[in-house]
Amino acid sequence: HVLELPADFRLADEQEAAALRERAVRAVLEEAYADPSPAVRAALDLPGAGRDDRALQELIVRVYTNLQCYPDPAATADRWEVMLDVTDCTDPGQTIWGEWLLRELQRGLQSDAAMLRRALALAEENEAVSAYVPVLQANLLLLEALASAGSWEALARIPPDFGRFPAIRKCADPETQERIKRLRTDTVARVRRRLEPFSLQPDETLRELSGSAEALRGLLALTRAFSARFAAEKSRRHLLDYNDLEHFALEVLTGGSLDHKPGLVADELSEIYEEILVDEYQDSNEVQETLIRCVSRERFGTPNVFMVGDVKQSIYKFRLAKPELFLKKYESYGKEDGLYQKIELHKNFRSRPEVLCSINDVFYRIMTKQLGNIRYTDDAALYPGADFPATPPGCA
Repeated sequence: HVLELPADFRLADEQEAAALRERAVRAVLEEAYADPSPAVRAALDLPGAGRDDRALQELIVRVYTNLQCYPDPAATADRWEVMLDVTDCTDPGQTIWGEWLLRELQRGLQSDAAMLRRALALAEENEAVSAYVPVLQANLLLLEALASAGSWEALARIPPDFGRFPAIRKCADPETQERIKRLRTDTVARVRRRLEPFSLQPDETLRELSGSAEALRGLLALTRAFSARFAAEKSRRHLLDYNDLEHFALEVLTGGSLDHKPGLVADELSEIYEEILVDEYQDSNEVQETLIRCVSRERFGTPNVFMVGDVKQSIYKFRLAKPELFLKKYESYGKEDGLYQKIELHKNFRSRPEVLCSINDVFYRIMTKQLGNIRYTDDAALYPGADFPATPPGCA
């Protein structure tokens, strides 16, 4: 009624929706080929290879799908287009992509430094391989310098020269020697791979970004055209898909407000729902978070959303799930009774103590804030909660 949807609408199944998407994207590309703007012409050359435009079709649909994870897809596409302008940037690190790459480089280098520190500890405690200590110390200083570089230009001034280990003839502990060598070799290879996106000089990188901006503007234009055509195809058949359900619900709850603040309908619903239970909260996206916020009573001073999740199990970031939503609450909620309380469930009822001990041992070593978004401590560890019968003799 509020959205003026046909009374006989139905939900399209995935096969039906896929066929409509293909019909819509083909129609959009046929029109684009007939009279392309300069930006669209550049986008039509994006895939760069192949005898047809299937790669471009898939790219358009993928961009469209990602946009659906935001409360306002059209406004998000507009923001993305603004980000393409790099004319005022003097260093690639000032762009949103450069910022992300530098941040990811720092995260990765912290993990790499941990591996080198492990190798250094082995070398320092064993006289047979102590000759490796100066090189490992120098390598750690190099990683520290790379991690502290806040721009392309600063990175370009740091040559990634790791040097070479001195030869140790007839080492008294060849096993430790080989372990140290392997740790260092693997780490150096990872660091070099991490530095590959920064191989161009800053001015060259900015030229590359500027040159690709036109094609990306064209891609967004094609995506907007596809969105309109796909919506028309669904409307003509009185069909909705899951994304429509989310965004139409959001439109009703917010009264169509641009800032997505809860409207009268949201206020009415929030009086009905005593409790809102959300499972797998770590895999929520911004649309779902906004829907939850609209029907909750938090804005009235009585938060009533019970969320269950584990950021270590977040597997849908490729679908634009935002584990950061979970982490923000995890880090701000207290353990004591209150309006915003965190309850940590440590007991595991599925696995034997031997399995949990092994898992904890691995996670204590590798899971950090940089790798996994959370530091694995005693609070995050798993503890046995069930009694199992003894393992019969002779069984592993």
